[in-house]
Amino acid sequence: MFYRDDGLFSFGKLKQTVISNPKTIHKILNIVKLILVAVTFGFLYYKLVHAYHLNQLVHTFDFQLKNSDVNILLVAFVLAAVNIMLESSKWRLLVNRFESVSFKQAIKAVCAGMTLSIITPNQIGDFAGRVLYIRKMGKLNGALVTVIGHTAQVLITVAFGLMSYIWFAGEQNIIRAEQITLYYIALLILVALSIYAYLNLKQLQPWIQKSRFKRYLEVFYGYSRGELLEILIMAFLRWTVVNIEFILLVHFFDIDVSTREVFACVNATLLVQTLVPSFILLDLGIRGASALWFFGAFTNQPDSVLLMTYSIWVINIFAPGMLGLYYLLRWKPEA
Repeated sequence: MFYRDDGLFSFGKLKQTVISNPKTIHKILNIVKLILVAVTFGFLYYKLVHAYHLNQLVHTFDFQLKNSDVNILLVAFVLAAVNIMLESSKWRLLVNRFESVSFKQAIKAVCAGMTLSIITPNQIGDFAGRVLYIRKMGKLNGALVTVIGHTAQVLITVAFGLMSYIWFAGEQNIIRAEQITLYYIALLILVALSIYAYLNLKQLQPWIQKSRFKRYLEVFYGYSRGELLEILIMAFLRWTVVNIEFILLVHFFDIDVSTREVFACVNATLLVQTLVPSFILLDLGIRGASALWFFGAFTNQPDSVLLMTYSIWVINIFAPGMLGLYYLLRWKPEA
């Protein structure tokens, strides 16, 4: 009965009136933005203060900032900016095959995605935030293109994460010394096959052409090997930047572990974060718990490890997420 069109209050006319009225759209958009701000800050406050007690951790840690410490923090923030620029370049390269996106637009899209990923499970909001800045290509195609970039990042993270697990297993005598080489060789073969498959996405074309969803899935074989290799290289550079950030913050918080142990712990932690599903409020907790598990094998400084892990989150997620929130508040739908 809601679709009857025989009066002033018919659903069809009401819907048409709402959609065609710019003032109504503007009001609805402003309400959505206010809700977004409230939800974002509410989640952040709950995560940092109530759920994970970051304020208490800060009070328990004896901060005595020296000039070298300030420099470490500055370099970490600069590297976070480099990280965002690399991810923006990666996404822009993928999207530009279908429509022209400026580097500034790409940064806005990536930061907006980070904002929404904070308040959504499994970073679903990352896809939603980015497609807001797509004008010509379909939103679903835009999300699928983003999957290609994420897949490259997952390949790099899983490769080095599994390498770290093998090293841990050897250190903890879970596997024998003579087995370690075999595990590394098996991992090398697996990684090589995975990279080969990624660089040859065009081979999916015969199967996609038979699918009823081919109009959407065609994006997966639209890139050359050179373009996909460039995406993979940028993913590797992002992985490098994150590892350097961890090493810097290990020094900042005076965590007594060697560089080799940092490398293993960080990449094992990143693998857990990549493979374990996160459900909104648990994401930061998974980061802290996994870091404690691996770093705890080499040091008895749980507070410092947690502060380091949460600081990485603040620098790499929270800070660009706040910039993304600003972009979202200024975002206007396409006319």
